[in-house]
Amino acid sequence: MSNRLRAFAPCPRGLESCLGDELTAAGAAEIRVRPGGVAFTGDWPVLMRVHLTSRIATRVLVAVGGGALPHGKRRGEEGAALYRLARTVAWPKWVSPDARLRVDLTVTRAACTDAIPFLTLRVKDAICDALRAQCGRRPSVDKHDPTFRAVVFLDERGATFYWDTSGAPLVQRGFKSATTLAPLKENLAAGILQVIGWTPTLPLIDPMCGSGTFLLEAAMRAYAIPPGLFRVFAFEQWHGLDRQTWQQLRNTLRAETARHIAVLRTKHREPLLFAADADPRQIAAAQHNWQKLEAAVEASLPIVWQTAAAEALEPPSEVPPGYWVTNPPYGVRLAETEALAAWYPVLGDALKRRWAGWTAHFLTADSQFAKRIGLRPAAKWHLDNGPLRCVLLRYPIVAGSLKRNRVMSAEAEA
Repeated sequence: MSNRLRAFAPCPRGLESCLGDELTAAGAAEIRVRPGGVAFTGDWPVLMRVHLTSRIATRVLVAVGGGALPHGKRRGEEGAALYRLARTVAWPKWVSPDARLRVDLTVTRAACTDAIPFLTLRVKDAICDALRAQCGRRPSVDKHDPTFRAVVFLDERGATFYWDTSGAPLVQRGFKSATTLAPLKENLAAGILQVIGWTPTLPLIDPMCGSGTFLLEAAMRAYAIPPGLFRVFAFEQWHGLDRQTWQQLRNTLRAETARHIAVLRTKHREPLLFAADADPRQIAAAQHNWQKLEAAVEASLPIVWQTAAAEALEPPSEVPPGYWVTNPPYGVRLAETEALAAWYPVLGDALKRRWAGWTAHFLTADSQFAKRIGLRPAAKWHLDNGPLRCVLLRYPIVAGSLKRNRVMSAEAEA
């Protein structure tokens, strides 16, 4: 157990259980689901695998120290106590004096919520003093492009110090470059596909695809492409890294992906993926990102593109019913809100007229969506898309639903 580390992986709220399943599959132990993330333990090979394979984690934080913190009567006393606690951490084990340092502090301790800049400075001083004492030099501070990020959680009981081993958030897959005005986070899209039970045997269409996030995540899942395979992580600069083990794991996963793609292609079992959007600029952005993924895996990945409004789409011919999944627009200005309120029932009618047998899923932050679309949800999940509280709605489309909904609406009006 001496080489086992304690870690915490944050994720979008609502996806904690899905992340716990991922971490278990990666070999993590002592899984503890928490609001907004999952705590776990694992050795370095496990942490490496989590970084490469987790589709849902936002980042990985490795605990490097901490403990109880007495309450002081003045800000200076709290700062001095936090400094002393931070000096108990073996910082030179984790960070080099050549690093560019950043410290981030999250505080729920009532007496300290207005002292975050001061307390952050005290932790920074402790790290720099520890390195100067042992190495003769201190790291530079760089808030914008750090190579080592220390994260501190301070609550009523004490403080825990973490090393952000990921660096850039794990939602940055390493190949996607084109974005849209309201991008969907990659880990949220991946989690939604897991929540709704999509499997690569089911056709999948995103009728408002934007930059293509749902379909890119679906392709990576279908072809067993590790989402972290094409990027770098902060821990790769750590002087204690077992580089041979790290390189072997990357090579193994890359070879497994190539074999999986070849098997699906040989057996004609590639996923049926369809992308559509009313805006040709969105389609262009999604196609650009798709080509980036194809270049990364050095293989052509089939997908059907169409520039058309969602309400004008027809089901693909000779394709069994599958899933719709999309993140429709929501209004910010009054004119946009009114336009969407008029459009939602049009979209609902189009689904009922043409898409019997399919199951539609919508992620929305618009409280009016479920009321206006004219469909009865079979399930709903509450999820966070960044700062937005959203709901994911499932609508099975059955034959004759248009007539039944009109009858229900007439009865309600009567």
